[in-house]
Amino acid sequence: MNNNQDRKKAFVIINSEQKGFFTAISKVLSNNYNYDVTIVCRDIYVKKIVDKLLPNFVNIVVLSDIKLKEIPESDIVKVALNYEKKYGINLNKLMSEDRALGQGYLFNIEKIPTIIRSFWPYEKKLSSIIDVIRKYEIAINANGIIIQQWPNKIVHSIAKYNEGVSYSLVNMKYGNRFLWTSGEFVSGHSFIKRIKHNLCKNFDNKKYNYQIEEDGNNLNKLELSKFSYFNALKRALFLIWNDTKNWIRGMNKKNSYKYLGWVPSVFRKISNYKYVKSIGVTPDQLTDYNVIFYPLQMEPEVAILYYSPEFNNSMEAISQISKASEVGTIIVLKEQNKSFAVRSRWYYKQLEKIPNVVWADPDIHSWEWIKISKVVATITGTAGIEAVNMLKPVISFGKHQAINHLPTVFYVNSFDSVSLTIKDIFERYNEMDFEHSKNAFIKAQVDSSFDFPEYKNKFKSIELEVDLAEKSLQNLNKEYTL
Repeated sequence: MNNNQDRKKAFVIINSEQKGFFTAISKVLSNNYNYDVTIVCRDIYVKKIVDKLLPNFVNIVVLSDIKLKEIPESDIVKVALNYEKKYGINLNKLMSEDRALGQGYLFNIEKIPTIIRSFWPYEKKLSSIIDVIRKYEIAINANGIIIQQWPNKIVHSIAKYNEGVSYSLVNMKYGNRFLWTSGEFVSGHSFIKRIKHNLCKNFDNKKYNYQIEEDGNNLNKLELSKFSYFNALKRALFLIWNDTKNWIRGMNKKNSYKYLGWVPSVFRKISNYKYVKSIGVTPDQLTDYNVIFYPLQMEPEVAILYYSPEFNNSMEAISQISKASEVGTIIVLKEQNKSFAVRSRWYYKQLEKIPNVVWADPDIHSWEWIKISKVVATITGTAGIEAVNMLKPVISFGKHQAINHLPTVFYVNSFDSVSLTIKDIFERYNEMDFEHSKNAFIKAQVDSSFDFPEYKNKFKSIELEVDLAEKSLQNLNKEYTL
């Protein structure tokens, strides 16, 4: 696998997950598609696996090993402005999307353990994000395609500047289907184009059936066995043992979560669940009201920070809906099961005080609430997709959701737009063609993706997954032409 200037360039970025799969992607790109491939490893541990799987591979760059000349503190702002101009990016916004540098933007999870980097001064945070850009500039040093697990805005900006393109393999949220998306968001241009095209079609009474995405469904299922203090004690003892072991060995990630930072959360999870259970309502208690259902997102996961950078404050969204709703409307909030661990009791009580807001019984599946709701509101996540498929209108606070292109989904970005949208939905409810929106969306999902159930079981694999790589690249080639 030697360099050849006549071959097309490709860069394959390999992080902590799917190491065997993306290593195989590199091999197949080189052997079957005639690409000169450079593998970009996150750290030396990833490189060791790549070296084992592809012992004769030459072009490997290790991001963590790239040495950079330090930028004087007095020059940081000037350098940052130059990078913003060069790539057309906003570094403050990029920092807000980082769960460490932007931890201060996570207003609704006050009990998230502190990440040391979150307290760095402004110039040091700027320097940190600039160093990431500089390292990727060195690693991705030519025009070509870039393949990675998740969309990365820095990588996308560098690819665009070099007149290249970045591809990411992401979950379609439909059964076990995945799609290759180009650009910086999971929706992808071709997927959105198909949605718009389908909305102009007549489906001749043909109906498409929704296939629930398995991982999303599992998150929605409440495993009561996990909400016991005995289970919390076992988890706490494991965290104490693991953190102590890593601390002694010097393996703790530098400037990351503090030692034993997650231990209190395992007990808080049980306490908060029991509190919400004690005040939670059931659908049969609200038969005399119009229900607006608002399922909370899992925080601080990437979905809320990265895919809705413009707006990620659930408390503000709930407040706007509450104020804009007319009498006789109740907003039902459902907590995300994994977020009980990082909320404060104050958060639940503060929202409980709002006159037309109630908490859902956490044992009741979201679908039961969607069925009885008049409207579903969401920032990101699968709830909006589920609502479309259950023929309900959606208020979307997330700017980049693919469902926003449907006529039964309403993107909002201010109190006025929330107020006008709620009024519009209630006035035109019986005029909206929910079935057509559902069919247009599902057909776009199926046509933009491929069935890939094997992929989800290979996240930790360190074997060379050649068959999976070949299958996925065949679809990438079909969709975009390699």
